Amino acid sequence: MVEAKKMSGNIYFKNIRRTIFQSMGRYIAIFAIIALGVGFFAGVKNTKGSMMLTCNEYVNRYNMYDFRIVSTYGFTEEDVSAVSDVEQVSEAEGSVTADFFSEDRIGNSIIIRAHSITDKVNKVDLLKGRMPESDDECVADSHFFRESDIGKTLEVTSENSKQTSDALTYKEYKIVGIVNSPYYMMKTDRGTTSLGDGKIEAYVYMPAKGFTSQYFTEIFAVSEKQGFVFSDEYYSNIAKTEDAVINAAESMASKRYQQAVDEAQSEIDEGQQEIDEGRQRLKEEKNSVYGQLNSAKNTLDEQSSQMNSSREQINSQKDSLNSQKQQVVSAIAEVKQQIESLDPQAPAETEETLKTQLLQLEENLSQIEGGLEEVSEGEKKLDLAEGQIKNGYSDYYSNKSKAERSFASAEAELSNGQTEINKAKEDLENFEKPEIFVQDREDNLGFGSFESNADIVDSIAKIFPVFFFLIAALVCSTTMSRMIDEERTQIGALSALGYTPGRIMLKYMIYSGSAAILGCAVGFFAGSKYFPSFIWKAYGMMFGFAPLEFYFNWKLALVSLAVSLLCSTGTTYLACRGQLKHMPAEILRPKAPKAGKRIFLERVRFIWKHMKFLHKVSARNIFRYKKRMIMMILGIGGCTSLVLAGFGINDSVAGIADHQYSEIEKYHMTVAFEQSGEDLKKRFEDEYGKELSNAALLQQTSVNAKGPDANKSCSLMISDDRDILKAVNFTEDGKKISYPGKGEALINNKLAEMLGVKAGDTIELNYDDTKTATLKVAGIYKNYVSNYIYINEETYQQDMGKAYEPSVLFVSFKDGIDIHNISESINEFDGVIGISINEDAKSRVDDMMVSLNYIIILVIGCAGALAFIVLFNLGNINITEREREIATIEVLGFYPRETGSYVFRENFILVLLGIAAGLPSGFALHKFIMSRIVVDAVSFNEVIEPVSFGLTVVVVLGFAFIVDVILRQKLKRINMAEALKSAE
Repeated sequence: MVEAKKMSGNIYFKNIRRTIFQSMGRYIAIFAIIALGVGFFAGVKNTKGSMMLTCNEYVNRYNMYDFRIVSTYGFTEEDVSAVSDVEQVSEAEGSVTADFFSEDRIGNSIIIRAHSITDKVNKVDLLKGRMPESDDECVADSHFFRESDIGKTLEVTSENSKQTSDALTYKEYKIVGIVNSPYYMMKTDRGTTSLGDGKIEAYVYMPAKGFTSQYFTEIFAVSEKQGFVFSDEYYSNIAKTEDAVINAAESMASKRYQQAVDEAQSEIDEGQQEIDEGRQRLKEEKNSVYGQLNSAKNTLDEQSSQMNSSREQINSQKDSLNSQKQQVVSAIAEVKQQIESLDPQAPAETEETLKTQLLQLEENLSQIEGGLEEVSEGEKKLDLAEGQIKNGYSDYYSNKSKAERSFASAEAELSNGQTEINKAKEDLENFEKPEIFVQDREDNLGFGSFESNADIVDSIAKIFPVFFFLIAALVCSTTMSRMIDEERTQIGALSALGYTPGRIMLKYMIYSGSAAILGCAVGFFAGSKYFPSFIWKAYGMMFGFAPLEFYFNWKLALVSLAVSLLCSTGTTYLACRGQLKHMPAEILRPKAPKAGKRIFLERVRFIWKHMKFLHKVSARNIFRYKKRMIMMILGIGGCTSLVLAGFGINDSVAGIADHQYSEIEKYHMTVAFEQSGEDLKKRFEDEYGKELSNAALLQQTSVNAKGPDANKSCSLMISDDRDILKAVNFTEDGKKISYPGKGEALINNKLAEMLGVKAGDTIELNYDDTKTATLKVAGIYKNYVSNYIYINEETYQQDMGKAYEPSVLFVSFKDGIDIHNISESINEFDGVIGISINEDAKSRVDDMMVSLNYIIILVIGCAGALAFIVLFNLGNINITEREREIATIEVLGFYPRETGSYVFRENFILVLLGIAAGLPSGFALHKFIMSRIVVDAVSFNEVIEPVSFGLTVVVVLGFAFIVDVILRQKLKRINMAEALKSAE
């Protein structure tokens, strides 16, 4: 008995193996459709997991910050320590940043953001070269610089202001390595700046001593508790830490504010004290100097009075002596005359007396003359003394004048000092508290957009796998139903021999289940590896900061297995149950063919009566086997939808550069000048007027635009030049849009979509780190590449409080002008610092869009595989179930070509019906896919060109033709004698 059971079991499983090998085509069909469905489902589903795992590994490896703290005051080491001491913070580190002008490889002016190298947080990923070893070395952005740039120097050009240049220790920095940074996860967006046009082209990292700043510009902090990126656990932990970080930041700000106020008040008090002391010293000095001067003057006045008195005395003596002299001279003359007229006869005594008088008078005269000489000497002494007194007066007035000037200067200096003190007091009263901004990872443009891009793939996974599994279920159902119908006699025999219905059913469930398990295993692992790789390469146009980490979700594997078994064994169970309800004797008899029915076309007499006989048979057969018809239409329709969607993606992507740079941006070149001014356009037109067809003057800068749904970086274009309407085509749905007025903005459709705004709504512009302005959306225009906001000069000056400084020209040239040749001349034009040619930009956009070809190949490849499996399986089933009919018509004398046409005509008609059903659904599918492929800087056209509809039909018919060729070989192998044998 045991041996009999063992033998029975061996025969049973041998029969299963034989069934598999004898119907390998069906087995492979079930295997392939399950593998395709599971591969697509698991691949697309695991893509998000792989992207998230890649991001998680990357940010953990390089310790990306959880919080970025920015202050209008800057930070000190004490502030960094305060953040680090927060219990929920594991690490905190200060960083210095500075933006500066430099030059790219061809000499165009660019703006670079320099960061100080941090040791703990936001560590850089060194790709090539080495890290800096001296303060004048740096490592550079891998997405802007190349390995060949290692060893070159970055110059801090003369275009920089003194303040910018002074922020950096050196004028040149040597590039010693190429790096990625977790701070910049996106390839294209490097942030905004208040320099130049506001767009940062690249970043570098250098030692802290490469900067002159004594303060940190930002603090990076890492939470003690984190979690897997973008998970609820992560956000929950970050939310708990955020409150503590904000409190610490506000405490730091309050402390810094009070410290700054105290320092300022102390300086004011010291300054006031110095001024008060200076006034006191000046007063004392005045008293001292003026006292000395007054004393000196009094002395001079006394001396002058004495001189006058002496002069009067001398003059009086002189007058007296002169009078006496005249008297004596007169007396001498008289005596001499008396002596001369003396009578000789006169007595001698008379003569003696006269002579004695004469001698006396002469002696008196001599004494008088001596007296006059003394008076003369006295006069000389008085003259000398008067000269000295005069010099004394001169010195007095000179010293007094000098003192007055000195005191006036001192008083003016003290007055100015007091004015400064008063202003300082006023400033201190109006002293604003520092603004603290605490940002988390979501505020980082690269990190913040990563999850939404991963969700795009996940959203696709919600619709495609359902479609694939539905087709898989139909394929399995059709395949197993036909197989069970074919083996009806064998099932009846097994039932008659005593096999239970469960035992019989198990055979077919093992058949379909084993194919499903193998297909699930192959599809799961292949899809989980290759689908994410394809999609990650497509996203390489935006990201690409690390190699993809493969993620295998074993729960997903179990779900895939369960669905696969449900599609295969579930449909097998339903098919077997229908057969096993009957008695063995009934099952052993062949199943009666389906009764023919009149179809709708037969009622359309004018068509039906003109149809050939075989065409009528084909029409009846199509509707006779409704399950096969539905299966074929659904399968081919799905294939058509996918192929059309694939070609549509290509149309939407491939055409945007042409549309952007020929229909929207009509100018040929952007010319940037070092100096701004409204005379730039005139000077340029004077030089190149013969070649020009249009030139529009504007100012370009960068801002962050904030709306209800998002905060996005974009270019702000300011112009009052009416020629801007010739340079840029502002239209939406073919209608022209007016240029915005005061307080209004014109934005492109992609930016409006991301921000969640429409015409009439308001947006907030964030600029210069801390300033904001709210503008009304006056209109939304069609644009494909980059995001722009256009405003006029009045809005920029009054609403944003900025000076209008146009330094950019949008230039168009006449037909026949070689743009690249003339650009060489323009590059030498006075003041030109950069040229951007639209044709070159178009080439770069086309190159960037090439990466999306991976998605197109993926979609069309899956569509082709699906079409091939469905067509082959259904064609194979069609031939197998109609072998007797096919053998009959061959016996009747049909040639092989006629037999093939008779059999495959139905397939061809069903393919056409499937195509007709698939084209509209493909249009809707394309629209859905394009709504999920979101690239911040690109707005896709969402168009399917007419030629793509034709190509789709050709591709699907091509797959049908390939299957036709393969299955015609099967027709040749039909054994007519065997097929026509009676089942009895």
